[in-house]
Order: sequence, then C-alpha cells, then structure tokens
Amino acid sequence: MDIAPWLLFLHIVGAVAWVGGGLMLMAVGMATLRGGDPAAASAFGRTLGWVGPRIFTPAVVLVLITGPWLVLTSSAWDFTQLWVIIGIACFVLAFAVGVGFVARTGIAMSRTDTSPDEARALLRSWLAAYVAVVVILLIALWDMVVKPGP
Repeated sequence: MDIAPWLLFLHIVGAVAWVGGGLMLMAVGMATLRGGDPAAASAFGRTLGWVGPRIFTPAVVLVLITGPWLVLTSSAWDFTQLWVIIGIACFVLAFAVGVGFVARTGIAMSRTDTSPDEARALLRSWLAAYVAVVVILLIALWDMVVKPGP
C-alpha cells in the first residue's frame, strides 16, 4: 500500500485546520473588538487558550510531520527544490511568530486580572500579529499548490 496519498491527505487536513481556524479566529477577534462588551476580549483570550492546544497544536504537528515525510517518500521531490525551501521557511516563520508573540499575547489576554481596556489592546496586538501569520500561511499554501522553481 502506498502511504503517500494518506500523508498528503493528513498534510492538507493539518493545513486546512491551521489556515481555516486562523481565519475564523481573526473574524471572531475583529467582531469582538467591534462589539460593546468590555469583557469580551478576555473571554476571547480564554477561547484561544482552549482552541490552541486542541486544534492548532495538533494541526501544526501534523503539517510538521507529514510535510518532510512526503518529500522523503517522493522520488520527484527533494529538500533542495525552491518550493520545498519556501514551504519550510514559511512554516518556520509562521511558527516563530505564533509561538513567540501570538500565543503569549493570547495568554496575557486570558488572564483574569487583565483589565477590559488592556485585554482590548492585547486583542488588537494579537490580531495584527495573526494577520501576519495568516499571510505567511497563505503564501505557503500558494507555494504548495504552484510549486515554483525547477
């Protein structure tokens, strides 16, 4: 049995969860900022604290494991191809921004001692950083579909 189609399926599932989930959280975050509830930003931060380990972490791990595995199992692909290098660079950059800033901001937002104004400011910062993550992920998605380079 050829494992490559299963690896590709799992890779796509991880990417869909990461990109689609991120787009949905951005939309909810923007709606939260526009709403009038002063405690909503803290509640959003608590939601991030629940969603992150249950949805995003498994999705990122799935992409991390299946991507290189796909390259290793294919005779047509190798780690020196431009599209593979771009994909890896996008993964590293999105992961670094996510762990280095987005996750920490979400944790700070969810603290019970955070004032509503501080939580809203943190949500604005979170949204700005997560827009960057989603743009990086969309570049990676384009890269995986188009496979630029020789």
